[in-house]
Amino acid sequence: MTGETPLLKGNSFTAVFSKAKSTFVLDINSELGEFLHFYSTKNFCPGYSAGFYKNSPWIGPIFTTEFFKGHFKSLNWVGWSFGDPEKSTTKSKADFLFSYHQFSLVYKWVECYYVLQHYQSNLPEHVEGLKLTLPLSKNFFVFGGWAYMKRAEKNLWSMGLTFVP
Repeated sequence: MTGETPLLKGNSFTAVFSKAKSTFVLDINSELGEFLHFYSTKNFCPGYSAGFYKNSPWIGPIFTTEFFKGHFKSLNWVGWSFGDPEKSTTKSKADFLFSYHQFSLVYKWVECYYVLQHYQSNLPEHVEGLKLTLPLSKNFFVFGGWAYMKRAEKNLWSMGLTFVP
């Protein structure tokens, strides 16, 4: 991912592991290390997440929904930090760190989405985007995307390769 948001900067590595109805996600970049764990049901996947952001630990619930055979998706996520990431401090009391709400319309290899994100005391940010995913083979997919952060007036670009064994 290129561009900059309060929680993401520069290149990121993401690994996803699934078994039966359980999915584990690991994300790492220069400022963030996090894991997410989901339990899948038919249209609703509740989960939890935890990690470190700028040396401050955080935790939070996360859940996804999927309707109309995957043509409508949402991701809802809230996190609380045990410290102030902007000062790289830790403490025993949890404070609001972020909220992230994404709503997507998907058709074949095209995804259009809207995100409402809020980070600490910053004003909420509105993000609109488009993502394309194309198969290279049975196991490899390439994706690319563009998003626009309205309040920050920033373009975000993403691209990557997905391997599904």
